[in-house]
Amino acid sequence: MKKEIKPGTYLFPMPTVLVGAMTDGKPNYMVAAYVGIMNFRPPMISAALNRHHHTAGGIIQSGSFPVNIPTT
Repeated sequence: MKKEIKPGTYLFPMPTVLVGAMTDGKPNYMVAAYVGIMNFRPPMISAALNRHHHTAGGIIQSGSFPVNIPTT
């Protein structure tokens, strides 16, 4: 279920998140811990990923990625 959230400090402290991308026509997700807030308006986050990861290649191809913040 997709949930719209308003700008805020949701990523502090840095949680582990799931970063996804379409790779070779299939959804692919990876766990990432290096995420941070870049801007509040418009809402932007950063995700530091190794370019050699399969998911990172999909992000480069598509130019976008979803980020999921799992609950405990």
